[in-house]
Amino acid sequence: MPRRCALLTGLLLGLVAHLTAAQTPYDPSHSELRGGYLVGVPLPLLRTRYSPERGSSDLNLELVLRKWWRAAAARGALLPRLQLGGTVNLEGRTDFAYVGGLWSYDYTGRGFAELSLGGMVHDGQLTARDPRLARLGCRALYAVGVNLGYRLGVLSSLMLSFEHGSNGRHYLSECPANEGLNLLGIRFGYRL
Repeated sequence: MPRRCALLTGLLLGLVAHLTAAQTPYDPSHSELRGGYLVGVPLPLLRTRYSPERGSSDLNLELVLRKWWRAAAARGALLPRLQLGGTVNLEGRTDFAYVGGLWSYDYTGRGFAELSLGGMVHDGQLTARDPRLARLGCRALYAVGVNLGYRLGVLSSLMLSFEHGSNGRHYLSECPANEGLNLLGIRFGYRL
């Protein structure tokens, strides 16, 4: 696993060096294709750091559509873009597809932060006791994500991403279990 991470980091740094020649800011009013490598991690805010899918490798591909409607000033920031995607676990663990809204905020000319809220459907276990898989309780889960990104140029961006899938047991659902999915990794975006 460390060798894969080092190789991926080297490739991304080479790509960043190649693409940073473009000085025009990225335009988020277009659709974007994104792909990335994510790793299962424990949720950092919980007392227990147990996570059955911790350390597993995932590949992600998503399409972020441009805004179909516009509003003036601050109201425009409240309107999300539609996000559609899927994540495949490379070790035979939980795969999922998701859809939701994506809100973006530019904090510098090239730096941006994003929040996504939506839902996901997975192929993992519900209540069985396979120790390699998270017990997710229900087939459909809530999906929350955060991206911290940098625009490399007109067409491309690089993001640090965190994804969380949960059924909200005790508060938002009656599912019998909720170990959740938590993924951390990097994504590369390309404007279409």
